[in-house]
Amino acid sequence: MRHRKRGRSLGRETDHRKALKANLINQLLTHERIITTEAKAKELRPHAEKIITMARKANAAIEAASTDEEVKAAYQKQLHFIRLAITRIGKKKLYDRDGDPVATANDRHRTVIQKLFEDIGPRMAERPGGYTRILKLPNRRLGDNAPQVVWELVDANV
Repeated sequence: MRHRKRGRSLGRETDHRKALKANLINQLLTHERIITTEAKAKELRPHAEKIITMARKANAAIEAASTDEEVKAAYQKQLHFIRLAITRIGKKKLYDRDGDPVATANDRHRTVIQKLFEDIGPRMAERPGGYTRILKLPNRRLGDNAPQVVWELVDANV
């Protein structure tokens, strides 16, 4: 029996599961839409939404600040949230679908964290939660017949 055992193990050891979590959330934030299995998407959805909430709160704190003291405190809060996000998903450079770095000079050295706090956080500012959606696909994966889903940001620019 699995009493008091939270979460899915996804058939992996702990370190492998943590790496899988970081990689899938990175891919979701990079491409804003990924195809994965239903179990992985359902397990990682709360983690991704908490990270997006951190970006949204950091953005809201900076916009609400009016005095110099409040602005300084807001930037310290943003730095704290950035460090928390880095510990959860790492600091990886943005790549396109072929694995090559993004071609434009401005975006070549951007990281997923920068995209999260500069693009995704402000886009989700008015949304009180529910930043991702899971859409089931009709076909199952060949090989193990696992149910496939599209996991995407709600306002994905795909």
